Amino acid sequence: MDALDPGTCTIAATGDSIITRPIGHLAERDEGFADLQALLTDADATVTNLEVVLPDDDTAGTPPVAVPSQYQYLSSLAGILMRADPVVLEELEELGIDLFATASNHSFDYGRSGLKATIDALTERSLPFAGMGRTLADARRPAYVETAGGRVGLVGATASVPPASEAGPASPIHPGRSGVNPLHLRWVYGATPAQLERLQDLAAELGIESMKSTWLDRSAPDRDEHSYYWFMHMPIETVNDESEVGVRLEPIEADRRAYLESVSTAATNADWTVASLHGHQSAGGVRNTSETPAFLRAFARECIDAGADLFVVTGPHVLRGMEIYEGRPIFYSLGNLFYQTETIEWLPPESFDYYGVDDRTAMTDLFEARYFDTDGNPAGNLARDEYWETVVPVCQFADDVLESITLHPCVLGQDRDLPRRGTPTLATGEAATSIIERFQTLSEPYGVDIALEDDVGVVDW
Repeated sequence: MDALDPGTCTIAATGDSIITRPIGHLAERDEGFADLQALLTDADATVTNLEVVLPDDDTAGTPPVAVPSQYQYLSSLAGILMRADPVVLEELEELGIDLFATASNHSFDYGRSGLKATIDALTERSLPFAGMGRTLADARRPAYVETAGGRVGLVGATASVPPASEAGPASPIHPGRSGVNPLHLRWVYGATPAQLERLQDLAAELGIESMKSTWLDRSAPDRDEHSYYWFMHMPIETVNDESEVGVRLEPIEADRRAYLESVSTAATNADWTVASLHGHQSAGGVRNTSETPAFLRAFARECIDAGADLFVVTGPHVLRGMEIYEGRPIFYSLGNLFYQTETIEWLPPESFDYYGVDDRTAMTDLFEARYFDTDGNPAGNLARDEYWETVVPVCQFADDVLESITLHPCVLGQDRDLPRRGTPTLATGEAATSIIERFQTLSEPYGVDIALEDDVGVVDW
């Protein structure tokens, strides 16, 4: 074997890092956190999705409103903008994070200025990141880290694309545009011939037929390439099987092709390649559930075929199952690694309006309105147990073969007081058993078996 051949490599993957406060001191106080830190630093490479923006203090947030565009989860979470001090980058680096995927639906929470500040903060610290950039080519470009186990590449993108956040190409007469690497999706609605006829009649009655072409010229310039019937902006395809009625998602071809090309580039230039995609879409067109949409499974397999050694999804905030395809692992959602939303330092006035808080400086009141009902009981995401559990897979490769995967369950302190809530620690005992058993159930449809050994899941395929 060549002395420079990497031989073996361990890669750890994590979910979304919504981190808003220092954590470095916790290793001295919390054994579970210290054990997690040891796990991540021991891996040759650890990747996370950074789902906060690092804006300057004088950068205004974008209005946190829902954008009703094909019912996609496009804009920042209603009422909340994700911001943090750049010091969190040092905290994550100390925790063991080596590679940062950065594209998400929150990347544009503080506009282009906030996105540029995030790029600057990562660049100044020489931290490898992928998924956003100063031009579209930058945003699509893989990031690399040199490790004892070889060179590891990362490709990042988001399928939940904030409006106007896409990076743009440079030209001889125009500068590039800072932004994210997008994987836009088309929502195609299947309808039976009878259902389609009713839609066409309704479109005629409402005047949609007479006005839609002038709008579609801009919103769907490729409409003539498809045989869809367009109910305004909604493409409808005729299906004869009732089981095909409903919505399906398909990547826009230009974005799909560009992402796969980036994966191929990374695979050529690195010993190991991680493909990361952020997206909140779930099966049936809903969001943030444990059910994987069909497009995602097909796309993940295409990425493996293009050269990825590991495919990781973030965004849904909950765990989904995993599968092994062509000897390579696919994780359809790793949930949250950090979920520290309650210690965001400040938010724009619209956030207070959204939650009905009159005092636009009362951050505590805002988060109490967000996370507790009028009786003081947990509500919203605080009441969803699955938001506060995750697994950290550690994948070991040797001689281009996947040798083992161990799954390390973590809890994020759902029941802890606010200063500790949202911070991960390795789970033990009943909590570890519960998380691994649930992950096993989620992975069964993909033919994956998981055994529990000393609070750790061991994958068999």
